[in-house]
Amino acid sequence: MNKTANPEDYSNIFRNLSAQISEKKLRRYSADEIRRLNNNSEENFDRECNICGISSNLLPVEDSFICENCLSFQEISNELIKNDAVFMVTNKKENDTVLPLFDYSGESLFLSTVKAET
Repeated sequence: MNKTANPEDYSNIFRNLSAQISEKKLRRYSADEIRRLNNNSEENFDRECNICGISSNLLPVEDSFICENCLSFQEISNELIKNDAVFMVTNKKENDTVLPLFDYSGESLFLSTVKAET
């Protein structure tokens, strides 16, 4: 960004950025995604995660759908309150209660819990 003495230039940059963000929010789905969503069976009427609103990687939970990431957050949050829980980050799933993570190089990592040994 060029340095400028006019503070209005910075206001224009932020105004332009805000307009771009608003435009993206209005066009949440591409035409292909809308076609795919409309071709789903009528049985799958809940086509978005009830928590975050994403429309991919949905899993049926009770009478709704939750994406894999939100379900992982729910499951691992139950472990957060336990006094004997120890958290570790590994490159493989250590157990069923894991939270997927990603490092800067794109490697898949997992936050897992294990019981503390006494």
